[in-house]
Amino acid sequence: MNEKLFDLRRFYFSFLYLSFVYLGILLLILGSSVKHSQPDVMSQTILGLTGIVPAVILFLKKTRYIFEKKVYIKLLVFSQIPLIIGTVLSIVHFNYTYFLISYPIFLASCLLLLPTKKSVEREN
Repeated sequence: MNEKLFDLRRFYFSFLYLSFVYLGILLLILGSSVKHSQPDVMSQTILGLTGIVPAVILFLKKTRYIFEKKVYIKLLVFSQIPLIIGTVLSIVHFNYTYFLISYPIFLASCLLLLPTKKSVEREN
């Protein structure tokens, strides 16, 4: 296996498993003290804006080579934005709903960043 591919996959899976830290933080802070309420308009808007993250990653993936180490790590950090916002909103509103909405957005971002042999070897 290519050494560069191995390094990128190591970073990829470490950032992917970092998502469980956010879930652990939520379980520790909220536990079973959850309020069942409807999301307000401001929170819905903020969560809707996090849906732009996969689109930006897809645009960057199509327009440039993203598998350079520094660029790739920055994009992995960028893909964590929906989880961070979902975790903060869940803590503020004492509701797991925000985290559950932001998690698929994070997974879509990570799926776009998956380093494959074909994509890593292709340099513009």
